Amino acid sequence: GAMGMNSQKASKMTGSLKKNDLYIFDLSEQLLNSLKLMSFDNVMRCSVCQMSFDSRNEQKAHYQTDYHLMNVKRNLRGLDILSVEEFDALISKEHGIKSEDENSGGEQTSSDHEESEEASDRDPDLQTNNYMETIIENDLQKLGFQKDESDAISHINTQSPYIYFKSKYLQKNEVLAIYKSLFNKRSLSNPNEALTFWNSQENPMAISALFMVGGGHFAGAIVSHQRLNVKGNAHKKDETLIEQAVNFLEHKTFHRYTTRRKQGGSQSAMDNAKGKANSAGSALRRYNESALKTDIQGVLKDWEPYLSKCDNIFIRARNVSDKKIFTDNTVLNKGDERIKSFPFTTNRPTVLELKKAWCELSYLKILPKPEPLAVKETVQKLEVSNKKD
Repeated sequence: GAMGMNSQKASKMTGSLKKNDLYIFDLSEQLLNSLKLMSFDNVMRCSVCQMSFDSRNEQKAHYQTDYHLMNVKRNLRGLDILSVEEFDALISKEHGIKSEDENSGGEQTSSDHEESEEASDRDPDLQTNNYMETIIENDLQKLGFQKDESDAISHINTQSPYIYFKSKYLQKNEVLAIYKSLFNKRSLSNPNEALTFWNSQENPMAISALFMVGGGHFAGAIVSHQRLNVKGNAHKKDETLIEQAVNFLEHKTFHRYTTRRKQGGSQSAMDNAKGKANSAGSALRRYNESALKTDIQGVLKDWEPYLSKCDNIFIRARNVSDKKIFTDNTVLNKGDERIKSFPFTTNRPTVLELKKAWCELSYLKILPKPEPLAVKETVQKLEVSNKKD
């Protein structure tokens, strides 16, 4: 019974975690209950603008933006903090007016507290010309502002592809990581709940779809979240036990000759660049490109009953025309939030590559703990740099 299995796992847990214990759809209750979501609230945030950053450099760059300086000034005067949109709107309104102080915020590398005194002496309204506007816009883009996430949940608001968990079963400096792309928007805000549901008995039919296309090669599979039992199996040379346990309900691969041999690139890319070549090879590749599309769409149609029930649909397509194969006049809608790309690079599409990718996605990773820098040091450094001015 399930109870027996869990207690077996529990006895194992006291040792180190084995890869096999880390399958996200089959975690022991002990491990599941030990997972504490790591949030990055106090790590790299600008408390004035209410934003999180992924690196110290990003944070420093943010401190130099006019957006940040303006919010510091407003804060000192007891005014509301501007959102990025409000700031943008203000800039557009002032569009074309020469700014009185070109250097506002240019040389300042100090953090929000240090610059506050001098900042408050300047004009509270930011007036700006086109040049400054472009710079600021570039800065805002670089910082990747999440506009609708002013109260963003801090475990998401990082540029890492993972969310991280602590667990008492790990070494002190380790964390467990899981790819964000396994969650949907709703479950991402409560990953523990999602993991609990995935591991519950109500969910034995859960499936996902995996597709890869590139260079005329296609591989697709429907994978059950329930693993195969491979304990008794003979060991295959090219597959790890973890890969052998992957349970493909359906899989399909085919290959069509679509890329220009020795020169690389697809025929359609070539046609778009240089006009249509008129050769036997180019005609064959053009024919095969549309045949590949037809083949893939045939698979999608055959698998429609599965696709309608999939939790995730992972698609690797390296160019726009390959992506379109999956959503142009097929059973999948372009806006379907289950459609995701693999958050890592993959090799040529084969069944084994699909298995590897699914293992990469579906097992918790043990990683070194992402460390914020000690805040004290940076404050001291800033004081030193201010004295030089």
